[in-house]
Amino acid sequence: MIENWDFMTVSQTWNNTCGKCRPGRKNRQETTVNQERISKALKYLPLGGFSFWAPSVFLHWLRGVKFYRLDVLGLTVLLPITTAMVLATVWKRRLRTENRLPAALLALLGIWLFGPLMMSVGWTFGGGGMSGGWRFVLLGTCLFPVFTFIMSTYDGTLGALLLATAFLPFLPKLRFKMSDATLRN
Repeated sequence: MIENWDFMTVSQTWNNTCGKCRPGRKNRQETTVNQERISKALKYLPLGGFSFWAPSVFLHWLRGVKFYRLDVLGLTVLLPITTAMVLATVWKRRLRTENRLPAALLALLGIWLFGPLMMSVGWTFGGGGMSGGWRFVLLGTCLFPVFTFIMSTYDGTLGALLLATAFLPFLPKLRFKMSDATLRN
């Protein structure tokens, strides 16, 4: 009984004198802050992937089986520019400059990660897309570096993929001259 009383006294004294300094409370707050940072950062995976691959899917939908050399050249220029513009717009609204490099790298990872899925969706409009089924897409997503590289060769987006891979890590260092009126529209 005396041992319990001593323990209760010590724990009450600890809580009263430095209740704000309890180790458990500080760790929970740090964990919550870290979870928020991680969840905000992971939003750049689909943002990068979809902003890069959506114009390709749209063009495949428009052109179908009539996909030619000029389409490939257009995608080579359009895909990196579209991705850069989307990221610049999001950064202009949300991020401070020191947080942009990890966001750019996560967006680049999203481009490579979502590549097999988005190219398969685009190919369905040309008649071939999901012929391998969801197993192929799942396998391609698991082995995304190899599959994205090979599939982009057949898709006509290898040049755009290589340009984005070379350009996106340097994007946070560029200064964009976009007015607030442009962003609101």
